[in-house]
Amino acid sequence: MYGYFAVDSEGLSGGVGLFWTTDVNVDLLHYSKSHIDVRVNSKEGDTRS
Repeated sequence: MYGYFAVDSEGLSGGVGLFWTTDVNVDLLHYSKSHIDVRVNSKEGDTRS
């Protein structure tokens, strides 16, 4: 299974999306029309993307 988060397009912009597998936990920190800020938690440790 997979997880996802998407920000819809505005006007002529294409939008932005993030997809991940369920073997990691993803915490959404902030988003806007041009970025998605998350913290990824996995067995290897935490990563901020």
